[in-house]
Amino acid sequence: LNRSEDMLIGILGVLKAGGAYVPMDPGYPMERFDHILRDTGAGLVLVEESTKDILYEYRQYLSLSGSSEEVEFSVVSLDNVSVVDTLSGCSITNPVTGVKSDNLAYVIYTSGTTGKPKGVMIEHSGVVNLIIQQSVIFDLNSSISSLRQKNILWYANYVFDAHVWDLYCVLAFGHTVHLLNKEKQVDLEGLQQYISEKSIEIATIPPALLNKEIILPLNKLVVAGEITSSSLMEHYKNQGVDIINAYGPTESTVCVTYHYYHEDGNPLNIGRPISNTSVYVLDRYLRPVPVGAVGELYIGGSGLSRGYLNLPELTNERFVANPFQSEYDKELGYNGRIYKTGDLGRYLPGGDLEYIGRNDFQVKIRGYRIELGEIESALVGYEGIRQSVVLAKENNSGLKYLVGYYISDRAINAEDLSLYLSGLLPEYMVPSAYVHLEEFPLTINGKLDRRALPEPNFVGDREYVGASNDLEKSLVAIYGDVLGLDSTSISIHDDFFRLGGNSIMAIKLISKIHHSLGIKASVAEVFTYKSVLGLSLALGDVHACDGPLLERIEVMSPEDQLLSFAQERLWFIENYEGGSNAYNVPMVFRLDAGTDLSV
Repeated sequence: LNRSEDMLIGILGVLKAGGAYVPMDPGYPMERFDHILRDTGAGLVLVEESTKDILYEYRQYLSLSGSSEEVEFSVVSLDNVSVVDTLSGCSITNPVTGVKSDNLAYVIYTSGTTGKPKGVMIEHSGVVNLIIQQSVIFDLNSSISSLRQKNILWYANYVFDAHVWDLYCVLAFGHTVHLLNKEKQVDLEGLQQYISEKSIEIATIPPALLNKEIILPLNKLVVAGEITSSSLMEHYKNQGVDIINAYGPTESTVCVTYHYYHEDGNPLNIGRPISNTSVYVLDRYLRPVPVGAVGELYIGGSGLSRGYLNLPELTNERFVANPFQSEYDKELGYNGRIYKTGDLGRYLPGGDLEYIGRNDFQVKIRGYRIELGEIESALVGYEGIRQSVVLAKENNSGLKYLVGYYISDRAINAEDLSLYLSGLLPEYMVPSAYVHLEEFPLTINGKLDRRALPEPNFVGDREYVGASNDLEKSLVAIYGDVLGLDSTSISIHDDFFRLGGNSIMAIKLISKIHHSLGIKASVAEVFTYKSVLGLSLALGDVHACDGPLLERIEVMSPEDQLLSFAQERLWFIENYEGGSNAYNVPMVFRLDAGTDLSV
């Protein structure tokens, strides 16, 4: 289903009928459709009139691929006129299904190490436990008579488990959910305007989309999926927005821990477990590590997944018996398993958890959890490629991107590789750069030395041509700033995406163009006119903003300096408390013996 109210209708219809739903994005490649339909054995596929042809294309794909095993399922189009007319005559009474708390609610497919995505099975009990906890976090309990109705944003894609967090609690406690369209999802200014117009108070937004130039006017902002910069969180806090740092893998019903950033100003603090959930920090022998020591995070409790669909060996490997289960829990049949997350963390002295990072080759890009092995498996499928390795790297702007390294007899055109992988993988799993090697570097014991793999060279493939007017010069500088490159090396003919850009960086690009030049561009224009020359010709003067730009005010004396409300607040607190070290930033430097201290 596309991003519309049909998603909600379809999901609630499946649940009310006593079934479990499996979301599939219309943009998925055919191989992923085929895997999910075969793996689940789904008997019914819900579509819209605008997406039903995809299933006809899928039938053709099976025929052309020579598949001997037919996939049988029925199809219902939710906005088909005849279907709507038929359903209008049906009873509107809630059906009695006999569904219990340990029955399956949904299956979400995540990236897999074997080259195939794996289905995570979540039961009703985990979702209900999450809903109740969210009602406390967001103060949504409708049993309080004085509580007014709140507007909450549904931002997440429904194939991503964050949609569970965005949706169910809002409806269960009688509040209003606002479904954002695809265009505003990637337009930060449009998102800001939408939130303001709809009086939306609570939203969960990927950290990679946010910046300090455009502040979303929310009461509560939840960030999750990736590490958020402390300066960004501080900026939101100073604007009076409550920042909640949430953590949780798909295997444990979306959210496991949460933390209010303002309590200590530590952006890596992920707080404490939600109710009926346990988190352990263990060594490789499943022994608890001391407070402050780094170990792997293991999760148990009500939200734990049933495991991976049709993958018993992987399930047994990642979901292990809980050695800390109490006798009382054993009698209740509760908390008997814990999930090995692959995340590293440690307990802080106050009892909160601090997130350190991953301990394997699973990474998060733009909020999506990705097994690099799945991309490597797809890359090896390209004709002529014998071996492949994929790494996640970080550019000078702090944004993560994927690099594909491969061994073949000759270098392969990067656009051809991207086009090939786009037919097999979702867009966020297609590398931004490719590096051709004759052989991989090895360690002394013969294993791949990932640290020795060369950095990708983000340079244009055209002859260098410098900027010829002021607009081109400004765009070259902005390109360099967003991409973390030396602007003097960027030609006006260079492709933004060949230089290392991606969709998130395109959002940052249009935001900087607006605030630096007063010109309003769109993400679509960046994708269409990828070079500085193309974008400058497309923009011209027609996109100039109607409103006046803010101009710098000349200050002739200290008495003329005007502070913002946030600055006045800090000035008042500083004077009232008589000095504070709350905003001091400690730093440690190691000085060599030859350091000249007089300089």
